[in-house]
Parts: sequence; structure tokens; C-alpha cells
Amino acid sequence: MRNIFEITDEMIFKFVSEEDNSRMKLGTGAYSTLFRSTLFGEKETTNVMKKLETNEVKVLWFGSNPNVPKSLELIKENSASKEFAGFLSQKDSKYFSEVTEWNPFTQWSIYSEIIDKLYGIENTLMANYVPWGSSDFESFVKEMKDIDRALFLRVMEFSNSLAELLIDTLKPKLVIIPRSIRNYITLCNDDSRGWKERKIVGKVSFIFQVGVKEYSDYKTVFLICPHPSYAPRIGKDYIQDMKNEVVEAIKDIS
Repeated sequence: MRNIFEITDEMIFKFVSEEDNSRMKLGTGAYSTLFRSTLFGEKETTNVMKKLETNEVKVLWFGSNPNVPKSLELIKENSASKEFAGFLSQKDSKYFSEVTEWNPFTQWSIYSEIIDKLYGIENTLMANYVPWGSSDFESFVKEMKDIDRALFLRVMEFSNSLAELLIDTLKPKLVIIPRSIRNYITLCNDDSRGWKERKIVGKVSFIFQVGVKEYSDYKTVFLICPHPSYAPRIGKDYIQDMKNEVVEAIKDIS
């Protein structure tokens, strides 16, 4: 298998090095590498690549983008920044993901439990859809459109190409996509996936969609769901029903 971790880092490097996109380099830091946490219990790229010889990435779990507001602020300011040195350091490190104390698999336990029941959390790869950070994706969209709408469209086209490459390379059984980015990504705008929507009513409504696509040599289920921080709002009396409903919906369409 190709080293998808090195490939995506190099793609980001080349994108921000193009003159028309150079403004994005100001907000490109160590956090701009796509991946988070561990895979197969490993952090080092060499160990992960070795395990990929005999193990599958069964779940590709996308976040919208890094929760790093300074990335967007630096792009807005359009002045000299030291952030890119951090990206280069991360790119050349032995780690496939940004190594931080924050672990999405433990912080977002409701979704982690769903994934673990279906495919095993150790077979799950966490990646950001967009490499550049903001406090939330809505802010990123608004501010980037104000800065340079054409640049924003190139950023989203590039981010879509990264996501398609990950899916094509890793061939996961399940791809999880946050609802906040669904209107901006090509993966969600394909009616051939046969999207089905489900709604669980609790203290607030929990709405999600499932779809499926058969490729030439594999099949992938797509789950579009609220950000993990939203899920507990349904209320503790409804969380188990919500988890069961999501599991059954994925099983039904698999």
C-alpha cells in the first residue's frame, strides 16, 4: 500500500506552495496534518504501515477541521507567520498523526462505542476533512468567503480530493462525515448512494443519514451525523436508543 500519510502531507505542502494559494500557508501548522490519535494502537508511521500489510482500516472517521482558531486568524491577517515550520516539522517526524494529549476516541465516547460495536475502534482512522483550523466550520466558511471566495472554492476542491484519495486507498467499510460539512463536500452530493434519513426524538432531535456506494472491488457505507459534541444533547434516557438505531441502520445497508 502507498504511504498515504506521506502522500497527503506532500499534497498539502504543494497546495500551499502554489502562488494562488500561498495565503493558506500562513495558517498551515502541525495541526494541518490530516490524522489524529492512533491506528491499530500505533503512533509511529513505520509501525502503522507495517500493520497495514495485514490489517484493514475499517472505519474512516472525518472531523470537519482542526479546532485551531489561530489558523483562520493568521490567514485573515495575511502577514508573516511561523506556523508553517511546525507543519514541516510534523511532516518530517516519525509520527503519522499530530501527537497531542487530546484523543477523539475517548473524548467522543458515544460514537466510539458505536464504531467499536460494529468494527472495533482499533481499526478506525480519524482524519480532518479540511486541513486548516477554526473554532467551528461555519466560521471557516464565512470568513474564507469574505477573504477570497475563489480561494475558498479551491480549498474545498482540494479537501474533497484528499478525502476521495483516502477512501480510494484505504477502502474502508464505513465513512463517517459530520453534518456541518455536508453541503460543501462531493461525497454527500451523490444521490446514487441512496441516502436514507432517520430521526430519533429526545430532548433534542438526533437526525442522521446513511448511504452506500459499491466500487469495483469494495463497498462503503456513508454515515452523516451531528458533531459528537451534539450527541449527548438528546438526553441520557435516549442515548442508548440512538446508538442502537445508528448501529441497525448501518447493518441494514451494509
